[in-house]
Amino acid sequence: MKKDGETLDITGNLTLNGVTKPVTLKAKLIGQGDDPWGGVRAGFEAEGKIKLKEFQYHSGSGPCVTGS
Repeated sequence: MKKDGETLDITGNLTLNGVTKPVTLKAKLIGQGDDPWGGVRAGFEAEGKIKLKEFQYHSGSGPCVTGS
């Protein structure tokens, strides 16, 4: 993770259709708090773009969109 102002760049591997590629998401902290076991939990929302062709994904149904 790399902090950039109010956002974090989170990099990891994404596997779709049996193909794994590195991706980076821009994440923003939306909340945090103590958990019942004495630790701290945090929630983030993240955005990023991928090219489905790079994951061998071919469909005649048009683009795939998730989230709101």
